[in-house]
Amino acid sequence: MSNEIPEIEKKAAFLFGEAGDPVVEQFRGLVELARWALVFALAVYSFIVPLFGIIFGIILIKAAVIPKNKGLGKLCLILGIISVALWCIYLLVWALALGGIFAGLGSVS
Repeated sequence: MSNEIPEIEKKAAFLFGEAGDPVVEQFRGLVELARWALVFALAVYSFIVPLFGIIFGIILIKAAVIPKNKGLGKLCLILGIISVALWCIYLLVWALALGGIFAGLGSVS
């Protein structure tokens, strides 16, 4: 086994500098922070707009190359499904409440 640096790490070192460089570490921290902000935004949007969450989740699960992105796809899909289920429960309760109100109005003499 050789101790050669893989080609992708050579390119990353050329583009972003060495791993111990404080500027590079700050940049990586900033990229990670931006990633978490995107995950949060997509999770919230998937819950608010369930169709987006379901479609985006399926696309990410099927097409993502990075395992973290597949996890994000699962999160969006699950939140979309939960949101649809909560909307169905909400509509069922609302329909039953309206049905009870209208049934009560009909029995008044």
